[in-house]
Amino acid sequence: MTAPNIVDVATILGISYVADLSTTLTTTLITGAAENVNKINLIRVTNVTDNDATCTIDSEVSGAHHYQLHL
Repeated sequence: MTAPNIVDVATILGISYVADLSTTLTTTLITGAAENVNKINLIRVTNVTDNDATCTIDSEVSGAHHYQLHL
């Protein structure tokens, strides 16, 4: 895919996602389509239990992990 022109666009859609990570090992929050550009403004992770919790957030592009944040 060539680099998209994000200045001259026909449509900009604002969408909010809410997800419960529960206790699964991996949870995919957003899967981006090849013809779209996704901008993430905020990721908020909250532990709502009395137990310690660990969360790792990363970005995966074509099977390669590009960024990891450990909380």
